[in-house]
Amino acid sequence: MFLSKKHTVYVKNMDISFEVKSGKNLFTALEENGIKISSLCRGNGQCGKCKIRIETKNINKPTRLERRSLSELSISMGIRLACEYAVKSDIVIDTDELAKRANDDPCVLSVQTLAKLEEAADVYGADELPLMSGMAEPEQEHTEEEEHENSEEDENEFKSVLSGGMFHSQQDEPEYEEESAAEHEPGEEPAQEEEQEPVIVKYTEPEPEPEPEEEPEERDVDYSTDGLLLIQAPRGITYFHYSAGIGGISSKDFIETDRTIAELLRQGELKQFLDSSLRYSGYERAILILSEKHFEGENVFGLINYCSFTDNGLFCEVIQPAGSPKDILKFFRFLNQTSGRKMIIPLDALEKIYFFNSGTIMGMDASLRSDFLFEHIKTGGRNPVTKIADDLMSYEKKNADLPPDSISLSVLFKTAALLYSKGLLSRQFKLADKMSLVGDGLEGGHHIRLIAKFSGQSFKIDSGHEMLIPQAALDDLFVLRNFIHAAIKYAEKRCGKPDTVIFYSLFPVKELADSMITLEMVPKRYHEVIRTFSEDPTLFAINFFHKSTVLSYIESTLKMGEDISLEEDEIFEGIFEKVKSEFEGEG
Repeated sequence: MFLSKKHTVYVKNMDISFEVKSGKNLFTALEENGIKISSLCRGNGQCGKCKIRIETKNINKPTRLERRSLSELSISMGIRLACEYAVKSDIVIDTDELAKRANDDPCVLSVQTLAKLEEAADVYGADELPLMSGMAEPEQEHTEEEEHENSEEDENEFKSVLSGGMFHSQQDEPEYEEESAAEHEPGEEPAQEEEQEPVIVKYTEPEPEPEPEEEPEERDVDYSTDGLLLIQAPRGITYFHYSAGIGGISSKDFIETDRTIAELLRQGELKQFLDSSLRYSGYERAILILSEKHFEGENVFGLINYCSFTDNGLFCEVIQPAGSPKDILKFFRFLNQTSGRKMIIPLDALEKIYFFNSGTIMGMDASLRSDFLFEHIKTGGRNPVTKIADDLMSYEKKNADLPPDSISLSVLFKTAALLYSKGLLSRQFKLADKMSLVGDGLEGGHHIRLIAKFSGQSFKIDSGHEMLIPQAALDDLFVLRNFIHAAIKYAEKRCGKPDTVIFYSLFPVKELADSMITLEMVPKRYHEVIRTFSEDPTLFAINFFHKSTVLSYIESTLKMGEDISLEEDEIFEGIFEKVKSEFEGEG
């Protein structure tokens, strides 16, 4: 049996050393040896506070999180996050380096005496001086595989874009120059080493480049500071703590209270309330999400109303719906979009759909009711049917001990898809006639039980509790299919082919994409690019912390384009009628 290799960790500022197994997490090793370092997340890689300096040559390459949390200059100086560092060799570290530098001149990076530089020049040659402590070594060449590994980003269409550019690109790094000591007069004896003037390596801003003739693009500057995202809830306030160190959320919690955010803000007591309710301080900004309009402000895209206040030094920005509470959800869904062309179809608000083209949003009035899909089935109950078996004979509900009181959106689509695939639903989404099924000679216990679920113009999920999918609900699905096909074809003509078709809903939409494909709800050429999303999009408001204000973020990323009424558009009407006749004419 082989013994695990061990390495020595020497904490220079405390004159303490200890051994750890190879690969041991440095944060954990320090904690186990009684050495406490700054951290808000207990070493979970969320706060970016556990910075240490590693002073040995064999230092690990920075992890992806470290590249996002630390500047290139800090990385080149050996600064790492203890929670991200795996000990793979003997190392010397300083856990107090950042605290020691807190009161130093930030322009002075290191000091070395002239004599040492001259001595080094004799050994290395004047052009080959070794780098001074704390300065970056020249970049090493990397293989194509390493370059690809370092630059690769997770590509998840619906990832939380909660992190932004936390430092400038390498070409924007500051330059450094040496202020040399005064030269000796000819024949003058050099002073003793201890009396020689130090050479101070000072930070200087790079020389400004001449401005191009065209107006330069705005530099991507990060204005983020630690802040709070507060969301009004029915029985209190949900809050998220934004950490500028990691460019994302470091913690979340709920404050149970009868007082509302609007009330606290009106009375000038919000900051005082938060200080007494939260376990940390240091936040300078709060973004407040309200479910109703309480304050006058600026209308943005006809969806939200924005205003700002200062409460005892806390900068507060209020986002409230311009009209219906659903308006604020529609707006936040735009924050989840990246570059490219996307067709956005909110199944819970079908009165308008959107075409997103690299930040520009075109609205299309659909002339459908917001509750279009839910008029003929029970939805929104406390104990919905959440899943139906592939044989259509059994189902699951949210709480197995209580009777069902509604049907989820995903169950509606999946039931229709199963009936369609079994030939029990026509291309026009008409239920098969029960008598014709008996006449077709279907045999066996399963078929008999399945036929029994057909009742007049409905399919029974649970007849005992009146959980039915009536023909009228399936007729609505047929209209929706025609509309989606026509809207996509219309968008292709007006805006270009979308890269993705996104279906949003606050209702759970598990397996919805598969059902959409089975039911041919979108043209076949888009089957591979259907996406579904059912989470609350309010959390995307965390993106606002990457700019100085909410409005500056919106102005830099989103633009409302043309608003079209499809009902009055002759081109759309022609496309819709053609699609409708194609589906109605098929057997």
